[in-house]
Amino acid sequence: MRPRFHVPGLASTAERVELPEDEAEHLVRVLRLGVGDEVEVFDGRGGLWRAEVVEAGKKSAAVRVIAPSAPARELTVQLSLVVSVLKGDKIDDVVRDAVMLGVSSIRPVTSERSETSLAVIARSMRIARCCCTCTPR
Repeated sequence: MRPRFHVPGLASTAERVELPEDEAEHLVRVLRLGVGDEVEVFDGRGGLWRAEVVEAGKKSAAVRVIAPSAPARELTVQLSLVVSVLKGDKIDDVVRDAVMLGVSSIRPVTSERSETSLAVIARSMRIARCCCTCTPR
């Protein structure tokens, strides 16, 4: 799977496309990609294209659009994740990763073996941020 980069307002007819600064920095500093590497760029409106890196500076990068790609389709089945409430902010990581995998709803629960008390949950506003209508027992 090729790395993907968001380029708002991408025109598929453009010969050379400059990546936004944060995306360019991610390409160069985090992924350590360089000239000649293949990537995918998307416009956030359903368009996805294969591209080749043609310039990679410290805080800038540019790609050349090669060809359109078919974006992955959304799941046709609804997935729900039931997860026990975790300590601290660890649930935030679970939520982020679950959404990236296509989970459509997340149901936090407390169980007999949960190490987090309902008082801690209430203080941290976890219920207020929850997307469902759960209530502490």
